[in-house]
Formats: sequence, C-alpha cells, structure tokens
Amino acid sequence: MDRGIEQFVKTFVPEATRLSAVGSEIAFQLPLASSAVFPNLLSSLDKQMDSLNVVTYGVAVTTLEEVFLKIANDAIKGEDTTGAADVKEVAKVRANLVD
Repeated sequence: MDRGIEQFVKTFVPEATRLSAVGSEIAFQLPLASSAVFPNLLSSLDKQMDSLNVVTYGVAVTTLEEVFLKIANDAIKGEDTTGAADVKEVAKVRANLVD
C-alpha cells in the first residue's frame, strides 16, 4: 500500500499510529492532544485527496465501549492496563484509497 497517506498524516501528527491497512482502507490513531492541528490536517487532506489517491475519509472519536474492550483485552493478555485511560483520548481517521 502506498505510504504517501501515512507520511502525509505524520507530517501533521508525528505521533500518529497506523492501526490497520486492509484492502483499500487504512486507519490511523491520532492522540486527542494533537486536536489543534486536525483542522489543518483535514483541510490539507481535502485539497490533496487526488494526489494522495484518497476517495473518502472519516473521523471518529473512540467510544467508551472501545475503551472497556481494550481494558478487558489487555487484562486477558495479562498486560498492564494503567495506560488504558489514554485509549479514550484518540481520534481515528479512516481513508479509503484508490487501488
């Protein structure tokens, strides 16, 4: 998959983490602490969709259910869940890319 969109996102939010890249969809996790740059990121993305081969994109805030699932999953794996509260402080950006 083209890394252009990942480099583009990390230009605005270096802490961005790629969550998945399946088929023509890629999802990133962005710290909510970076929300001040979201307007510039999304505005630039709107302008560069064609050059980045992005057809559509969406933004979602992690739900409380996702936080509980993360905590439960970490507990099952025996992982430290002290950072689990940070899970709610993310925004997910999903982009559907042109194949």
